[in-house]
Amino acid sequence: MATTTRSISSRRSIAPRATSEAESLVQDFITAGIDDLAKYRILRLLCEDPLTFEDTAYYAGYLGFHSLETTTALLEELVAAGILAKEHGQDAQRACYHLVDNVQVHRHLVWLYGDTDGPGERHDLLQALAYRSLKKAQDRAAAAERRLRDAERAAKCGAAPETRVSRM
Repeated sequence: MATTTRSISSRRSIAPRATSEAESLVQDFITAGIDDLAKYRILRLLCEDPLTFEDTAYYAGYLGFHSLETTTALLEELVAAGILAKEHGQDAQRACYHLVDNVQVHRHLVWLYGDTDGPGERHDLLQALAYRSLKKAQDRAAAAERRLRDAERAAKCGAAPETRVSRM
């Protein structure tokens, strides 16, 4: 079985990918820790301007989110994946995020984002990541509803609600 190696400098067709190729591209992003649309957009911004060094509020505004908590969780996931670095500003309370200073990570991002140059590739990828984003939001909402129900039950029984740590 022959394997195909993708090159950063290779010319790409603008024709839509076959389903297996589109699935492979989505899997490449997920494996890299870019598993939803917001992370895709944050890293797209950073690939276009790799010197961006901003706080959570900046990224939340860029994404159009109203929740700093959700944006912080996304940024922290990218830090955990080794894609972003987190540094505290002079006031020590304001954390700023930027691309890690790692040539391999930068090359990998260029390769990933360069592989979505055609409209077919980008459409398939964005559609898959948007679905994953929606699913994550639904899961968070369901978990919040469960916590609320548990708290209401505990209040009726006069017991303290069980404390659960939520991972976004």
